[in-house]
Amino acid sequence: MIMDKANNCRSQKFLAAAILCFLFTFIIVNNSRADWKALFYDDFESGDLSKWTITIEPDSPTPAGWEIMGESENNVLRGRGQSWAELTNKYWRNYDLTFRLKIITGQIHVCVKLSDQGRYLIRFANNSVTIEKESPWGTFTFLRSSSPTLNLNEWYGVEIRIISESIEVYLNNDKILTAEDPEYLVSGGIGFETLGEANEWTSEVLIDDVSVMGEAGGSISGVVTSEGKPVSGIRVQAFSDPCQYSLITESRTDSLGNYTLEDLPDEDIYIHVCPLCDHFNYQNEWYNGGEGTQSCRLATPITIKNSANINDVSFSIIKGPKKLIAFDLAIYNNELHSSFFVVPNFRKLLKSATLTGPNSFLYHFDLTNDAILWDTE
Repeated sequence: MIMDKANNCRSQKFLAAAILCFLFTFIIVNNSRADWKALFYDDFESGDLSKWTITIEPDSPTPAGWEIMGESENNVLRGRGQSWAELTNKYWRNYDLTFRLKIITGQIHVCVKLSDQGRYLIRFANNSVTIEKESPWGTFTFLRSSSPTLNLNEWYGVEIRIISESIEVYLNNDKILTAEDPEYLVSGGIGFETLGEANEWTSEVLIDDVSVMGEAGGSISGVVTSEGKPVSGIRVQAFSDPCQYSLITESRTDSLGNYTLEDLPDEDIYIHVCPLCDHFNYQNEWYNGGEGTQSCRLATPITIKNSANINDVSFSIIKGPKKLIAFDLAIYNNELHSSFFVVPNFRKLLKSATLTGPNSFLYHFDLTNDAILWDTE
């Protein structure tokens, strides 16, 4: 009897511990996803594809491209031939991608963690789903595959959940595939790729209600002013390498001069204010922790850690005349070659251009016959 009570007590404690463990795990998992937010949504009802980067293979043997079309009083995205519709320059880490899919012919490649480092490729075809990793670009690694019911000319709800090394694929709310990648890609955007081979794999697909929920990256925000007044419409850019102009993302100031750069990766970020990108009469400026600099070599990085939000990275830009953007000097076959280019719309104001150098070097540009050396319009 005593043994029965002891065993019963141990069983109750084990059950209680198991319940607590389950609840703890449930709370932790849900808390981690409770912080997720809507990163992107497009139902294509606006008829606008400007959010997407569209690329078409020029040598596609079949008609190719992405377009918005009507189906049953609803706008959808149609892709066919060898072409891509992508959201690039995104640094999303853990996220859920959901969308509706109808395969009319062939197959579609759905890309997640899409970046310069590579991508995960989920291939949907008739009764077949496969996960592969392409990283570096051109090197493929097979991860997992399955054979669910996936009929042509039928709509399916698709969810791709990617958290750290885990990739899960759901079809109409049923999990059909799970893959693990210990050396997982850290972050990236999404994309859809259709194929253009002139055979049974020739693609025609319909996509609708694309949604991304997940962890946001870091952010940097501030104000751009000139002579103490806010300046609106100014382009503010984030680079990973200032002098190589490796653009991550960009934004524009609002009517109060405020800007925010979002979804930034955990790394050193260089901030550049570029009025001349849009022909505003102000000088470009790099952040350097002080009054700013026009030299990329003197730019100071802002370090993002743990997706932090960094505020008050502000600029006071200086009005300036239109001027040369860049010039180049090079020696070919023991001869000095020079060139320059100017802000667009400045050409008609240019009356003369002269290059001077040491030892009384002097060269007058012939603005008519030397146009190839300076005319950028």
